[in-house]
Amino acid sequence: MTLAKRFFCSPATITRILHRHQVVRTHGESMALRFKKGRFEQTKKWLDATLRKGHGWNKGIPNSNETRARISKARKGHNTVPYPLTLEEEEKVCELYPQGKRAVDLAHMFSCSCSTIKRVLKAQGIKRSENELLRISVSKMKRINGSPDLTRKRLRALVKRPTKPERKILNIIRKHNLPFTYTGDGKVVIGTLCPDFVATDGSKRVIEVFGTYWHNSFERNVAYHRTEEGRKEAFAKMGFKTTVIWEDEVKNEELVLNKIREERRRARQTAIALKV
Repeated sequence: MTLAKRFFCSPATITRILHRHQVVRTHGESMALRFKKGRFEQTKKWLDATLRKGHGWNKGIPNSNETRARISKARKGHNTVPYPLTLEEEEKVCELYPQGKRAVDLAHMFSCSCSTIKRVLKAQGIKRSENELLRISVSKMKRINGSPDLTRKRLRALVKRPTKPERKILNIIRKHNLPFTYTGDGKVVIGTLCPDFVATDGSKRVIEVFGTYWHNSFERNVAYHRTEEGRKEAFAKMGFKTTVIWEDEVKNEELVLNKIREERRRARQTAIALKV
């Protein structure tokens, strides 16, 4: 604290500097400093607690009457008013909420917190109907999943790195110099989907690496856009050919190469047919 005042900085800054240079006081120096400042009673309590089980000096010691009075005075007047809203404002909140207004919007409207709005609604027993909740959920999902920018930001926020099967495919691509680059971290978003690999030779081809748990519709209920057919159909609408490689196929390097080359051969045949 003294050094912080002397150099016009915070105590945390001084602490970080000391930790960086590994400057630590010995136990004897700390005790001598405590006695020098006259904190005899505090030092005795700290030593007694340390000898017990290494706890802090004030662990298990009740607050004095003076401390309790100081805490009570500091908290006096807090949380005494249940709702900082007038009766007219509460009626307006109860009227607008069932119509689809969010608690956040109502909080901004009446200059209060969301918890205040929720307390008012709970006290009045007001809830949204199931149809209204379903409508809000659907609109929210459309807003989130319908924007490529939001998809890209969400993937980057997750700090998505190549998974183990994706790393194996990436090694095969580099080993055989295949014209693909990894884009599963949100670099490329096609529609609202982020492919794992995209061709770099100008051909509209993508590679998707599917895990059995997340994409196998035979073992669990999986959304259609997560299945192999659904993913191929979604990318086909954008003009992309999709090669799907399952995680149990990654171990077979020859099989992976054959699938990639076969899709490349089909793409070339399609391009020739269109030119003719």
